[in-house]
Amino acid sequence: MRPRLPWSLIILTIIGCIVIANIGFLDYVYFSSKSVGIKIQQKVQTPLPITTEPKGSMCSPSCITAIENATASSTVTTSISQQISSKTPAKTTSLPKDYFIPLGTGFTQNNNWVDVGGTDITINPADYGKIKQVIFQASMHIPVANGTIYARLYNVTDDHPVWYSEVSTGEGASILVSSANITLDSGSKLYRVQIKTSLQYPSYLDFSRIKITIQ
Repeated sequence: MRPRLPWSLIILTIIGCIVIANIGFLDYVYFSSKSVGIKIQQKVQTPLPITTEPKGSMCSPSCITAIENATASSTVTTSISQQISSKTPAKTTSLPKDYFIPLGTGFTQNNNWVDVGGTDITINPADYGKIKQVIFQASMHIPVANGTIYARLYNVTDDHPVWYSEVSTGEGASILVSSANITLDSGSKLYRVQIKTSLQYPSYLDFSRIKITIQ
């Protein structure tokens, strides 16, 4: 007769089988859930392809042609304008410039022309370039305001008065008077101021100068 196994051994065997089965089932569930999570994460992280549909043109073929023609015309016009502006020299406007040559002062009671000392000056018109105008100016007065005082520019080198340089006044207070446009002889010439008074009252030349305006 075969001997029987003790009940305790049988129970332990059954419990061991149950434990081993549970461990295997838990391992299966664990690894299965992890694999599913990885797949879900990959699906979430994978960007969806972005597709863009070409938008239809809002301009017809004739509209596009008109735009191209207008652009080409504008380009040609700009190019021509640039060429014209690059070939056309800029115009410069130069203002007239004045030169003042001081001569001196004097006094007279003579009714004939007398030289005013200290007024000699040598002038060569070529030294001033293109001359626009030359005038003789004198500030004079007669204290009693009776009679007339005269002044003029004299060409000592050629021994003649400078034509149209004569000026005059009968004022009791000093006043500046200017001659008409005069012409200075070419070359270096010595010039001098001369004065006289009509009634031989004390008459004063307070100031005299030549004004040269160049272009």
